[in-house]
Amino acid sequence: MTLEELRTLDIGSWFSSEFSGERIMTLSETIEVLVKRGVGAMVELKSSPSQEVQTGRVVAEHLIQHWPDNFPAPTLVSFSEKSLAAAREIAPELPVGLNVRRVPKNWQQRLKRLGCKTLQCRHQYLTRARAQEIISTGTTLRCFTVNTARRARTLASWGVHGIFSNFPDRTPKPAKTCQKTE
Repeated sequence: MTLEELRTLDIGSWFSSEFSGERIMTLSETIEVLVKRGVGAMVELKSSPSQEVQTGRVVAEHLIQHWPDNFPAPTLVSFSEKSLAAAREIAPELPVGLNVRRVPKNWQQRLKRLGCKTLQCRHQYLTRARAQEIISTGTTLRCFTVNTARRARTLASWGVHGIFSNFPDRTPKPAKTCQKTE
């Protein structure tokens, strides 16, 4: 679909009638809102398999041109190592993080090759031992999609730095501030 076609869609009604009429924002519009509210960003690169490199490049170029210099740099994250590598070529100064479902045995090599200091994984496949191994290397570890307070507390007790949730109101606030990703 074209941007014009996407912007005709109502993206809020499915959630609640309170959000009826909400429209998709562009990345530039989103940056404006984040800056006005003083909120940083984690930008996830999502693309079609044949567009991974182009997506990484275009988003990185856009962020370089439009992200305010006086605001903390956004972190680029993706399941696509091709997208992350392409983004790093364009904007090596932007922090990047790798998304994985299960933490692979070669996670350290993959992070090093991509210049990542952040690893994000599905919480269901994470064990205490693996979490502690990852954290002990200085890697920022976050988990998705954590939708119960009990699991969020367990992950926090393991030292996990952050969680993603569909229901943030149901999960406890972090006991300490998350580490800044460099």
